[in-house]
Amino acid sequence: GYTKDGILSMGEERRKFKRVPAGNIVWYEIEDSERMQSGVDQANVELGTPMQGVDISIGGVQVVTDREFQAEKKLKLIISLRPSDPPVTILARIVWVRKDEVPGNYRLGFEFQEFLNERKDLLQKYIDSFEDQ
Repeated sequence: GYTKDGILSMGEERRKFKRVPAGNIVWYEIEDSERMQSGVDQANVELGTPMQGVDISIGGVQVVTDREFQAEKKLKLIISLRPSDPPVTILARIVWVRKDEVPGNYRLGFEFQEFLNERKDLLQKYIDSFEDQ
């Protein structure tokens, strides 16, 4: 159904991918389209505060953060799946925003658009590791 903001919420019927717990920290970088086009060095992109992963699939992630974001915004997510693995960097779009049970916190639903560092297989392995549990 639709949330009170008129945003289509992601119902179970729309889930194409298996979701697994994501207690891992998700960092975000603000994607500034003008800066991206001007080819400014990536090190100058603002690194945001950590967001806490709730659950993750090969197609997206749900996170909790204390910053309010607008739906449709694109961010670069840096996801650390396991301490032993290199981080996975993904361009993602916010598809829904909800207030969390915790006052001042928000839940965001991201749809993954592009795996920027060729590590989609790491995420798939992480998801597959939950198969037998």
